[in-house]
Amino acid sequence: MEKSCLMEDYAKLKKQFKLPEYALLDSEFEIDSIESPVFLLRQIRKKIEDRVSSINHRVESVLHADSSSVSVLYESSFFTNNEKIKILELHRKIMILLKKLDEADVLQDEKTDAKTISDAASEWPFLRKECVELIFAKLRKGWEAPAEKQDIVEYLG
Repeated sequence: MEKSCLMEDYAKLKKQFKLPEYALLDSEFEIDSIESPVFLLRQIRKKIEDRVSSINHRVESVLHADSSSVSVLYESSFFTNNEKIKILELHRKIMILLKKLDEADVLQDEKTDAKTISDAASEWPFLRKECVELIFAKLRKGWEAPAEKQDIVEYLG
């Protein structure tokens, strides 16, 4: 679908439901890739859910390391228990947003979709920033730091 048509359809819905700016939603959730304006709010909500779910998966891997993945087990060691408690609170906030998205999915109501999109647009930038500060920057630094030989042996054997 052509971007201008999508923006025009969104502009009508934005006015009707007092939605956030198109540019914000596109920046945070890549809504430009939506191909059809049919059920546009539903499609935007699904884009939001895809993004939030993807990040949530990484948050969960820090909190509960999958023993079948050497890299996830190793990454889990980068975090102290106090940091994991903060990450657990972040996870709770993300899960609340995901449950709002689930509820809207079941209801399939434009007004609910609009409210959920607005809520996500206001909450997600802060949650995303917390993810970077609490998790992703730490993961990058953990991989950049030289590993002790004993650490490597413990994770491989």
